[in-house]
Parts: sequence; structure tokens; C-alpha cells
Amino acid sequence: MKIRGLYDNNLHPPRFGGAERIFRIYRGLARRAEVRVLSLLRTRERAPRSETVDGIQVERRKPLYPTALAYTERLRLVPLFAAFHLHRRLGGRFAGHFREERAVYQFDSFLLTALYDRVPAGALKVYHAVNVETEWYQPVLRRLFARRHWEGVLRRIEQHAVRGADLVAHVSARDGERLVSEFGARRERLFLVPNGLEPDRFRPRDPGERAAVRARLGLRPDHRVAVFVGSPMVHNLEAARFILERLAPACASRTHVRFLLVGDLVRGPLPPNARATGAVPDVLPYLAAADVALNPVVSGSGTSLKLPEYLAAGLPVVTTAFGMRGFEDLADCLTLAELPEMERALAQVKPLPEGLAPRLAAYAWDAQADKLFRAYQAWFEDPGEAPARWACIA
Repeated sequence: MKIRGLYDNNLHPPRFGGAERIFRIYRGLARRAEVRVLSLLRTRERAPRSETVDGIQVERRKPLYPTALAYTERLRLVPLFAAFHLHRRLGGRFAGHFREERAVYQFDSFLLTALYDRVPAGALKVYHAVNVETEWYQPVLRRLFARRHWEGVLRRIEQHAVRGADLVAHVSARDGERLVSEFGARRERLFLVPNGLEPDRFRPRDPGERAAVRARLGLRPDHRVAVFVGSPMVHNLEAARFILERLAPACASRTHVRFLLVGDLVRGPLPPNARATGAVPDVLPYLAAADVALNPVVSGSGTSLKLPEYLAAGLPVVTTAFGMRGFEDLADCLTLAELPEMERALAQVKPLPEGLAPRLAAYAWDAQADKLFRAYQAWFEDPGEAPARWACIA
């Protein structure tokens, strides 16, 4: 089987949740098929034009217009998603990626679905919906001068991505329902591929490592450390502000409680009971230093990759209901609390249940890649019967 991917960010190294998902799934697919991915970089990014990473053949290109649109978006004029129209007009430069007639073309960006018409007849077109994009782009839309116009443009692009695909891989039942009701997705063409984790990587750490990291951060053995991990996306930055401006001050009288923010999340001074790491190459040591994990997110789209990773690292979790979306089957493992209730919930955290590891194993990235591979295989065997078979793949 030949799988040809198209992604409008640098595939490797992955620097945020969506990129992490896409890379891990391609890595799993590359164990089963020939995988080549066209990866578009910003002009200032540095990476080899071609390389093979974990079996994935990565071909990188640098079109100029996405970088230009990033600047016009900051000026509140023209958003980055206008690149869809430029991809459509200038996509001939990517023609070499569409030479395989009997192949899977997996579009990991809704903007690159502008190239749907370049997919050879008889190939499988897959839209990999990491988010509901109209939900994801709400913070951008709120800042634009011609907001109503651009909302309409965005909605039409997402409709094109969803309706033009033979298969739509999505991350949660919630997202799937929105793709059907708001954008006209065909229910029989939806295929649920949840966000996951690497069980061998995220696991409880040994006491020696825990003590060393806590000492490096100036944390005493008697401190109870609540950790929040995130990339500098809007929803994570909002959650970090909540912790620093509301939750940490509210817990100031509890002298044993400390908050640890991991990632490029903080600008400015910290309250006395908080620590921040800045961007780090590996979050695992900081999870080892914690006693409980926080997920106070109330916006964004898709699902929170951090939630199953927290659990796999052996950490009890306090999360909003929004932060739990897509992982409802793990609700008995979590302490649910909305933002006004977070302080109280920290004092009443639900311990992790026994036998959690096998449940989390179902979320392993390799298991998600296997699901997707079987869906592709069903189409190769019988395109007409494939939708019925997709419904039976668990």
C-alpha cells in the first residue's frame, strides 16, 4: 500500500498536539505501508529538504505565501486560512506528489484540500480532521476587521474539505456530530481515530528521578505539586493565565501547594507558589515531579492529548468537562471541576483506579494507526463495500 500525506507544518520534530498526532500516526502507518509526506515549512524554518524519519519519507517545501499571510493575520486583515485559495491556484508546483493512481492521499490540513482535484481517479481521498476548524479559528476570527466575511470563507473551506473526501478521520464523537450537522459530512464516511499516547514512554517514574527534578526546581519533599503542560496555543495560554491569576492566588494560604507550568506558556512575573519551565525538550521529568495534573481548558477544538498522557504517567487529574471531551470513557478516572471549583477539587482529588494500564493501551498511537490502516485496506479490497466495513472497525 502507498500512502501520500500532505501537511502544512513541519512534520518532524512535532512541536504541538496536532503535529504530535499526525507524526505518530504516520509513524505507525509506515510500519505497514510505504509512506511519503509533503510537509510545508515557513520561510524561516530550517530542515532538510528530504529525509526519512522512522520509516516516513518526508519531502519539505517552502511556499512563500503562508508566511506572508501569517503577517497579514497579525495585522487583522487577511487570515492564514486564505492560503487555501493560493494552494488551489499555485498547487501545480506540488504535482509530483500526485503521481500514484492506486494510493491513499491523506490530507492533514483542511487548507491543502484545495488540491483535491489533483488526486488521480481511483485513489482514496482522506481528510484527517484533527479539529473542527471553525471552532479552532474562533480566537483569530474575533480579531479580524471583516469578521463576518472571513467566517463565511472559513465555513465554505471546511465544507469543501469534509464533503470532498471519501473518508473523514476525526478525533471524537463530538467533532463527528458537528462535521455532519454543520458541514454536511456523510455519516457512513466518518471514521473515529481518537487522540492517543505512547504507553511505553508515559509511565510512572522512579522515586530517584522525582526527587532530583523537584530539587532542581526548588520544591521540597512536602510540597504538593500540581502540573499543567501545554504548547503556546490560545486555549493553553488561557488555562495558564487562569492558574497564575486565579488558582494560585486562591491557594496561597495552603503553603504546601505549588503549581508547575511546563511549556512556553508564561510571560511576566509568577506568584510565589508557582514555577514555570519555559519550552522544554521533554515533559516527562516534570510529570515525574508532580503529584496531580491540571487540565483547566475551556476552549479549543479536537481533544486534549495531555489527558491520557497525565494518566499514563500515574498522575490523578483535575479537569474541566470541556477538557475531558473525547475521553468520556475515562471519566471514572478523573476529578471533574469547572474553573470556579478547581481550588476545592484540588483538595479532593480522586485517586487513580486499579487496572488503568490496559484501558490506556487502547489509546496507543500504534493502535490508532492500525485502525486507520485497516480502513485503508478495506477500501483497497472493495471500494464499494468499504463504508460498511469501516463501521465495524474498532
